[in-house]
Amino acid sequence: MADALPWDPEKTYDTADELVSFEGKSYKQQQWSTNKRPDIYSGIGMPWVLAAAHPSAKEDL
Repeated sequence: MADALPWDPEKTYDTADELVSFEGKSYKQQQWSTNKRPDIYSGIGMPWVLAAAHPSAKEDL
């Protein structure tokens, strides 16, 4: 899996399958979004889907 850049609330995410990191987890973009926090707006029909926990994350999925 490619390295995920930190999520930026001011960026428009419009590239399919773009990866971001947020609070120790990786999220993959499913649809266009701006200022939609990956931890809140993830799941079916949402802009983001949980991709994986970073190895440095302290909590398990």
